[in-house]
Amino acid sequence: MKQKIIWILLLAVLVCACTACKKEAAVPTPEASSAEDPAPEQEPEPPKENEAVEAGPETHEAVEADVEIPEATGPYGTIMVDVPENWSWEAFPVDSDGLTYGQYGLVLKPKDAAGGKLEIVYSDNFAVCGTGLKEEEITLAGVPALRGVYDGGAHWDFIIYHGAMDHVVAQALLCASWSETMWEEALQILDTVRLDPDQANGGVWQYSPECENEAIALMMDVRNVSDSGCTVHFLQYDDIGVETISGEAFYLERQTADGWARVPEIVEEWSFTEEGLPIPLGGEAEFETDWTWLYGTLEPGVYRICKNVVADRTTYELKAQFLLA
Repeated sequence: MKQKIIWILLLAVLVCACTACKKEAAVPTPEASSAEDPAPEQEPEPPKENEAVEAGPETHEAVEADVEIPEATGPYGTIMVDVPENWSWEAFPVDSDGLTYGQYGLVLKPKDAAGGKLEIVYSDNFAVCGTGLKEEEITLAGVPALRGVYDGGAHWDFIIYHGAMDHVVAQALLCASWSETMWEEALQILDTVRLDPDQANGGVWQYSPECENEAIALMMDVRNVSDSGCTVHFLQYDDIGVETISGEAFYLERQTADGWARVPEIVEEWSFTEEGLPIPLGGEAEFETDWTWLYGTLEPGVYRICKNVVADRTTYELKAQFLLA
C-alpha cells in the first residue's frame, strides 16, 4: 500500500515538472522576438487638438522683388541713389539736355510738388558765387560734404561731396513750393548717394586753358566722344568783326606721366583736304570727326584733339581735352 502511494506521488511530480517546462518554452525571449517575429512599425499618432506641431524646413527660397535703382553712368563712374515711391527721377547721360550743371547725373522731383527739382550730378569744375553765400561742413552719405546757402535762405542751395565722392554735387533748384517734409525727404535721399568708379563708360570733354583764345573770342570743345571719333564744337562768344575759318586737319595727343605725347598714326601716307570751314561771326559751328582711319580706335585715357583756325590771316591753335573710360 505504501509503495502504491509513493508511485502516485512520483507520477504527480513528473506531470507538474513537464507542465512547467512547456509553459517556459512557450514564453519567447527578447532576442527571439526581435529575430524571428519583428514588431510592426507603428503609425505616428495624429496631433491632438490644440497641440503645437514643430514645423519642418521650407522647400522654397524667397525671391526678392526687382527694384530699379536710380543711376546715371558716365566716364567717371556710376552715381546711384535710393528714392522713395513718392518721388520721380530721370537719368541724363553725357551731352544730353536736362541738367542745369554737371557732365551727367540724375534729376529727382517730389510727385506732389508744384515745381522744383533736385539735381545730383558729376561735375569736374563746379563753381560757386561767394556773394551772400554761407557754407557749412557736414557729413553726408558717410563722407565729408559742404552745404551752401545763399542770402540767408531757410534751406540749402547746394551740397558738394568730398572724399570718395569728390566732384559729386547736389543742387536744389526752384524749390520754393516744397513743404518741410519734402526738404527732409530730399536730405534723406542725399544721404544714400554713392559713386561706383568701377562702373564707368563713355567719354567727356574736360575744360583746359588751351581750348580757347581770347584774342579771337573763340572756344573749342568736343561732344559725343567715343573711341572712334567726336563732334568738334566751336563757339565764338564775341563778334570780332573778321571771319574765322577752320579746316578738316587735326592731330591727337595723349596724356602720359611725362606730359603730352602725340598719338602714333597707323598709316604711313595721309593728308587732309584744304577746304575751309567757316565759323559764323559771334556764333557756333560743329564738325564731325572720325579718327579711326588715322589712329584706329583709342584705348581708355586722357587725350586732346588739336586744330588750327585762321582769323585775319593769323593762325591760332586750339586743343580740346577729353577723357575716355
